[in-house]
Amino acid sequence: MNKFFILFLIVFSGNKLFAQDNFDYNFIEKKTYEYYLSKQWDSLIYIGNIGIQNNIDYFYLRSRIGYSYFEKNNYVKASEHFEKAMKFNGSDNFVIENLYNSYINLGFEGEANNLLRSYSQYFSDKTTPKTISEAYIEYGKTNNNNNENNKLNDIKNNINWAESNTTNNIEYLGAGIKYSINKNIIMSTSYGKLNIDNTRQIVIGNEILNDNYNLYQNQMYANISYRISKKATIIPAFHYILVDYKTLTSKYDTSKSKVFQERKGIALNDYAISLAFDKKVNVFGFNIFTNFSHLNNNYQKQFGLSLNTYPYGNLNFYTLSTLVFQNTTNKNNLIAEQSVGVKILDFLWLESFATFGNLENYVEKNAFVIYNINEIINFRAGFSLIVPYKKLQFSLRYSFLKKTIPFEFFDNSIKKDTFKQNQHFFIGTLSYKF
Repeated sequence: MNKFFILFLIVFSGNKLFAQDNFDYNFIEKKTYEYYLSKQWDSLIYIGNIGIQNNIDYFYLRSRIGYSYFEKNNYVKASEHFEKAMKFNGSDNFVIENLYNSYINLGFEGEANNLLRSYSQYFSDKTTPKTISEAYIEYGKTNNNNNENNKLNDIKNNINWAESNTTNNIEYLGAGIKYSINKNIIMSTSYGKLNIDNTRQIVIGNEILNDNYNLYQNQMYANISYRISKKATIIPAFHYILVDYKTLTSKYDTSKSKVFQERKGIALNDYAISLAFDKKVNVFGFNIFTNFSHLNNNYQKQFGLSLNTYPYGNLNFYTLSTLVFQNTTNKNNLIAEQSVGVKILDFLWLESFATFGNLENYVEKNAFVIYNINEIINFRAGFSLIVPYKKLQFSLRYSFLKKTIPFEFFDNSIKKDTFKQNQHFFIGTLSYKF
């Protein structure tokens, strides 16, 4: 109790002392320099902001406040003060490199790239502009509880015909490269290949015919991140998808009460186009985007917005909220997603997410991710574990998908119904920053 009382007196007396002093340039300069040398970051920030409120503003004050916030891991505030410092002196190595590191720690690639290429002469030899800035490779695989609730087994004795198409397992391999074209343009390209194991089930009479086939999907993707002004970026993207498979199909002819079967080779040349605008303001990031795609012989349009928050000015805790309106040939969908990321150890981040709404021929992440499988995803949730180590980064992503599988059958007339399936998807990514 006595210790608390003494501490209170010291703080109260100190505040009175400061209140009695004139907050002129000499006082602000002396105190902030003392606090800088003694690494009293909170006191430096407090006195420094009082100086700014009293119209005392100069290079060393901003650089000291910026570095204080940097040491407290508040990179949003640090970058704001370093940016102000550069308006007084745009050739100081200390400020430029710490501003660059603030951008890197926030994941502001466009700003970091612009600063590095604009002021490369002020960086150390280890930090130089590189044409290829990053490369990655990733591998993913699914696991299903296939046919656990397959209604075709239950109704086969009561119908003349039925057909369903089920995705069993998906295997994915992809790789990509990121390029720094100039101070305002970063380009990303990637190639991915999917091998999708499917089963088409055809009921004729009371027997089920299983046709197991593989669907092969080759994907080529590119986007350009173009910095149009400070912390403002437009991102056009294009994704080309080549689908190829052979399968047994059937059709019930109601006029002849007969089932016709045919093995078909099918090739689809699908694509998705995206355009996004991204803006960072203080601890918020705003993204407005639109997507147009042609998937599975239908056209889709999407409009959406997302809000990023960094409450503590860093990536120790962050959120991403996304809302998307999708218009397809036959219906409209509203999709919402919430993500939360947190640093749980010095070397480990955990990011969790949940998506609500029907994902059918759905495009996301600047058209990089495409959901064009036969089923409708009704719910998605999961998490990512992210481990950075020097220039390497490894991430493991897990997704749980609740899916609805449509099928057709004949019972006096051709009707439609669904059954459910759960899917578990794992994907690991290894990236290297040059």
